[in-house]
Amino acid sequence: MLSVVTPKFDITHNIDHTKLEPIRIKAVFRLSVMNELLKYSACDIVNMLRNGDISATEVVTASFERIQEVEQHINAMPTLCIEQALQHALDLDNQRNSRPSSNQGFLGGLPVSVKDLTETASVRTTFGSPIYRDYVPKRSDILVEQLQRRGAIMMGKSNTPEFGAGASTFNEV
Repeated sequence: MLSVVTPKFDITHNIDHTKLEPIRIKAVFRLSVMNELLKYSACDIVNMLRNGDISATEVVTASFERIQEVEQHINAMPTLCIEQALQHALDLDNQRNSRPSSNQGFLGGLPVSVKDLTETASVRTTFGSPIYRDYVPKRSDILVEQLQRRGAIMMGKSNTPEFGAGASTFNEV
C-alpha cells in the first residue's frame, strides 16, 4: 500500500467558516478548513470547484487526510491511488488556472472511489480475494472510464466482500 504524505497545516487561526461565503482556501492548508470541506455534499464541492472557491488539489488532499485518519479503524480502502490522484488534481488545477473557461467535465475534480470489483487500469484490483492480491489490469472498466472522462479523480478502491458475495466485508485483502 502507498503511504500518505501529510502536508504541514497552519492551525493557528480559529475561523468561523459558516460566515465565509464563498470559502477561499489559501496555499497553506488549515486543518479546520479541511475538516469543514469534508462536510459538504458532492454537489457543493463540484460547485465550489467550478467557481474557483477551492482547488482539486485541496479537495484531494482533504480526502486523503480523512482516509489516513480513519482507515486503520474501518479498513475501507484496500488500495489507494495517492500519486495518481494528486497528479490528476494538479493537472486539473493547472488547466483551470491557464484556461479558466476550459471544460473539465461534469465532475470537474471531484474525488471518487470505486468498489474493488471494478477493474481500473494500472491500479491493483483484488475483487476482495487474496488470489487476486497482485492483479493490476491493463484496461479500465467502462464505469471508471466514464467517471474519469467526466472529471472525477480516482482516489482508490473501496473494500468489498470476496467477489462481491455477501453483505458484509470480511476479507483478507
